[in-house]
Amino acid sequence: MSSRTVAVRISCENYDLTNFEDSNGFDLPANISFPILLKARGSVIVDTGIKLNLPPFLYADVRPRSGLAFSHEVVAFSGLIDHGYTGNIFVKLFNLGDRDYTIYPGDRIAQLVFCESIKPRFFPIRKEIQTSRNARGFGSTSSPLNNDEVVFLPFIFNKNSAVEEEITPDK
Repeated sequence: MSSRTVAVRISCENYDLTNFEDSNGFDLPANISFPILLKARGSVIVDTGIKLNLPPFLYADVRPRSGLAFSHEVVAFSGLIDHGYTGNIFVKLFNLGDRDYTIYPGDRIAQLVFCESIKPRFFPIRKEIQTSRNARGFGSTSSPLNNDEVVFLPFIFNKNSAVEEEITPDK
């Protein structure tokens, strides 16, 4: 696991960054001053009290905590944090269960994963890319897909920049 330096400002009491030295996911706390009732089948947005100053080559991804999902059916909406965002990180929680769930101050409500950013350069091609899978998706590897249900939209090329050679994706 490589290490990168990230500036962080934490306004949530009793939050300890050193608890995550062996983890890829960093738990995000509920920075609230009183308990919040998350109704069954409801949602709520919770402040974490954490601000980041990410370098341009990193982004962060908010992800659900598996324990919260499996034990209480509460999941965090996945969200991407670009390096230019420096405000508080907020988490939208969904209660997918039939029971209300109480969020207490300092509860770990989501996790944050840091990822290196790749900026691809795109160029248009004229030929279709052929693979063993082609355009089959949406469960096509587990069940037959009726091609009549698939709608293909035409790709518009800029004639001055189109490349007429076949390319294969990087492996």
